[in-house]
Amino acid sequence: MEKNKTFSFIKKHYKKIFNQYVLALILIIIVFSLFFNLYTSSLPGNIVLQLEDSRVDSGESTNLRIAVSNMGEEPLVGTLNVSIDHPENINMSIQEDRLTVNLLPGERVERIASIKAVSKAYRTDYEIKVYLISNNTVVDEESIILSVRR
Repeated sequence: MEKNKTFSFIKKHYKKIFNQYVLALILIIIVFSLFFNLYTSSLPGNIVLQLEDSRVDSGESTNLRIAVSNMGEEPLVGTLNVSIDHPENINMSIQEDRLTVNLLPGERVERIASIKAVSKAYRTDYEIKVYLISNNTVVDEESIILSVRR
């Protein structure tokens, strides 16, 4: 008898119960989105990449400009890490001390790295990624494509 009462209650109030669950799910999604946006917007660093020449022949070089800005309210101390597709075909040179940044709020600094497609580099596109790491956290990352022609 008790089972039938429960079943009839659910059947009678199904739409109301369903709507409450849907509303709760929507609220959870909104709260999660707000938290994620607040967390990512609180990360102060910003990277902008620019290649002087985005297309080079094998054996040629170009410069990569790496601009780092502190958009936060606290000083930013971090390190730039670079990842290159097929590093055996693309060489990058930059002074080691130029990979660290120490910026006050609102400051911006630019670093220049020399990028060379070695003579045996295949004719293809190579992705260059730059990461800004502060307190063991990736604050920002950007990528750019270098096209190598033979």
